[in-house]
Amino acid sequence: MNVATADVVDVRGRAVKIACPYCTGEHIHVVERLGRSEWHAPACGLYRSADQRLTGYRFETERTNS
Repeated sequence: MNVATADVVDVRGRAVKIACPYCTGEHIHVVERLGRSEWHAPACGLYRSADQRLTGYRFETERTNS
């Protein structure tokens, strides 16, 4: 399974805004903690195929001291 990569646009606390590789829009996900790779289903999932919803995407966040 080839998982897409989403680019991180903004980070505010644990809320991460990404550029969706499926719809080119922006979605916000809450992460467990910063500084690791996370997988999420696309937030535009209602408009995606079952395979795209299952595959989802990954994104990386940077560690912070806060």
